[in-house]
Amino acid sequence: GGQNTVRPCPLCDPASCCLSRQGSLLSRRRVGPFIAMKLAAAMLSLVALVSADTSGDFRVKFDVETDDGEQSFTIKVNSEWAPIGAARFKELVEAKFYDDTRFFRVIPTFMVQFGLSGSAASNSYWRAKTIKDEPVKQSNKQGTITFAKTGAPNSRTTQLFINYVDNA
Repeated sequence: GGQNTVRPCPLCDPASCCLSRQGSLLSRRRVGPFIAMKLAAAMLSLVALVSADTSGDFRVKFDVETDDGEQSFTIKVNSEWAPIGAARFKELVEAKFYDDTRFFRVIPTFMVQFGLSGSAASNSYWRAKTIKDEPVKQSNKQGTITFAKTGAPNSRTTQLFINYVDNA
């Protein structure tokens, strides 16, 4: 698999930050307060499964509404790295759980987090459906996305975060 095309980050100043797709990772170089302010005000308006292949890998496109207008980003999910997590993420996308949600925690030197629905009933339903922990096959390197969890085992539900830096 070759490199995918590099495109300026739609959510920040292209002079200081960009999104690039390197293999199967969505990676970010240098993130500052500018991106944090934009993401804190951003809403994920539409989330759609855009492609899947025979290996079980798939891509999900997120449309994002910011003060500067509509933007988007795509996540490529490698099912082999975390099959249970990948299946849950796909299930949540297909259930439209992430539609009309917001980034609710943005730490410019760490990560951005999302995955709480505006519907209390939906949050309650999915919170009760925790998924099992899996062996770590990839670390939380810059640009990867992972489920958030508590300190308890098997506590992953709906919340995800995108690593701005290597949090391994």
